[in-house]
Amino acid sequence: MDDLIEFHIQGFIKIKDKDTGEIIVEKNNAVHIGNISTKIAQALTGDNTSFITYMAFGNGGVIIDTAGNIVYRNPNVSVNKNPAEQLYNTTLIMEMTNNASGVNDPVVDVPGGNIKNFEDVVASVVMEAGFPDTQSQIDNAVSSNNADTGTNFVFNELALYTGISGLGSHQIFDDIQEFLAHLSTTLITHVIFHPVQKSVNRTLEITYTLRIQMGE
Repeated sequence: MDDLIEFHIQGFIKIKDKDTGEIIVEKNNAVHIGNISTKIAQALTGDNTSFITYMAFGNGGVIIDTAGNIVYRNPNVSVNKNPAEQLYNTTLIMEMTNNASGVNDPVVDVPGGNIKNFEDVVASVVMEAGFPDTQSQIDNAVSSNNADTGTNFVFNELALYTGISGLGSHQIFDDIQEFLAHLSTTLITHVIFHPVQKSVNRTLEITYTLRIQMGE
């Protein structure tokens, strides 16, 4: 038996309009190998700071160059550990649970059921039409330099965080900064995409999947 077994983690994200079924974003995401290696080891010892518990949203993943083109920034990931890593500009934190009580509760789970050498960790968040309460009435963010894209609810970056449960969901700047400074919270993934606006007339469903595979 080989002493060395290959270990792979792949990330996938899908954002869709729940009402129309339109897929708005579908792409792979980057994994922070340095941070997640620590968290997997700690989770195997039962450390409650190492469970995936939060999904973070931000609007700093793209910039506009002098020609007016959208430029996608590099994800904040590394093979080196950096517990202080975060999104470029975090604007919303949503706490998830592994024991959802309602159909639209933010939840993270391992569906299981396959017989192969991998398992999927699936984090699912639904942003209802009335959330957040300061969102725009309609989706009018046609590009990342639109006047409304400076608001909190035009997203172009997402991340999964580990941390103890009970820190809550946040959309106020000071509360977000307190969350990011908490010693238990650690960014383990980061994905950047074309700006998506959360507006009153749209219900967004975000599915964030991590596939953990042993061997080829």
